[in-house]
Amino acid sequence: MTDERDGQTYKIVKIGHLWWFAQNLNYETVNSHCYNDSAEYCAKYGRLYKWAAAVGKSEDECGYRHECNLTLPVQGACPPGWRVPSNYDWNDLFEAIGGDAVAGKNLRNSDENGFALVYAGRINYAGDFIELEESARIWSSSEVSEYDAFYAEFYYTLEDVWFPEEGSKYEGYSIRCVKGEL
Repeated sequence: MTDERDGQTYKIVKIGHLWWFAQNLNYETVNSHCYNDSAEYCAKYGRLYKWAAAVGKSEDECGYRHECNLTLPVQGACPPGWRVPSNYDWNDLFEAIGGDAVAGKNLRNSDENGFALVYAGRINYAGDFIELEESARIWSSSEVSEYDAFYAEFYYTLEDVWFPEEGSKYEGYSIRCVKGEL
């Protein structure tokens, strides 16, 4: 799939009822960053997005301390025709690959299903880049409150997934775009 906005090409894979990016999104927006602010990390891991940037809104609309009550589906930073996965999309994915208890193991094994999970780390609340090659936090478009939104969390050393987790909208996590109907 080629993103017409910047010409980047992404591998895609159908799992369950939905088509998923088999790579993290690497589309530059305001409040998106390469790990350690280095382009070489973006090429391998994709960008890390604050939640407002992930859902295609400004910090004043949907950032930390702003509840925005989005209507699903949310295209956000994803290319036209694609969306930031909601909690419903994540649940469909986990059910299709054998459940939460094996999601981490099954999604990192790209030979098995093509999802090719990468551990891109994150930007924490203090603005530090941490956990590269240790964890993957990937946004959901589902909001918790004016302070938090949901995400899926994977650790390299664990077979399961922690979902739904609540994370600060101020932190920077990855995005996997999705399309299709449940």
